[in-house]
Formats: sequence, C-alpha cells, structure tokens
Amino acid sequence: MTNNVFNEFLDKQLLKRKMVLSYKADEYAVDNDRFHNFNIAVDILKHVGIIDTPAKVAFCFRVKHIVSEIDLLNGTTELTEDIIEEKFGDDINYAFMQQGMLFNQLKEDQNEMPKMRPGET
Repeated sequence: MTNNVFNEFLDKQLLKRKMVLSYKADEYAVDNDRFHNFNIAVDILKHVGIIDTPAKVAFCFRVKHIVSEIDLLNGTTELTEDIIEEKFGDDINYAFMQQGMLFNQLKEDQNEMPKMRPGET
C-alpha cells in the first residue's frame, strides 16, 4: 500500500469516526456532557470491586445500558418505541448472560467441593 492510498484510507476512517461520535453524542451526551455515561458508570462500578470474573465483566458491559435507562427515566433521552425496546432489550440480554455465568460458576464451585459422606459435617 502506498502512502497516498493509506492516507486516503485514513482520511475516510477519520471521517467515519467523527460521524459516529457526533451521532452518538446525540444519544449519550446529557446536558452537553460528552462523558455523561462514563461519569455515571463510575459511581455504579465502584461497588463491583475487582473485575475478576466473566459475570463481573458482563455487569460492567451492562452498566452502559443501565445508564441509558436512567437517561430514559429522567427524560434526558428522546423516548421512542425503538429506543425503549433497544435499551431495555440489551439490558435484559446482558442480565440473562450474567445469570447464566453465575449459574455456571456455582456449578463449577460445587464440583470442586469435596463430597461429604453421610454423617460428616
């Protein structure tokens, strides 16, 4: 790839990124705060502790959707049927994934525990 071809590619990619970030600002920036979702998520994630399990990672991903739900509830995001379906549907999907991961973790933990003989405590 020549420098000119790469520079053209780069220019197109930068324009796409700018367009996406501008579009997403309409969806995620509240009160002209481009980092609104991140600022709210920090307060929520403080309670998670060390991110050391798949279920905790899924929760972290889910927080993005929870912040969007908070914005819908507070009227800071435009309500449409599609937006409501998207935001709550994503949250529900992550909740199912989290639940499955926790059940899987429980099963693995139970398999690692030594089996007790009748009468042992």
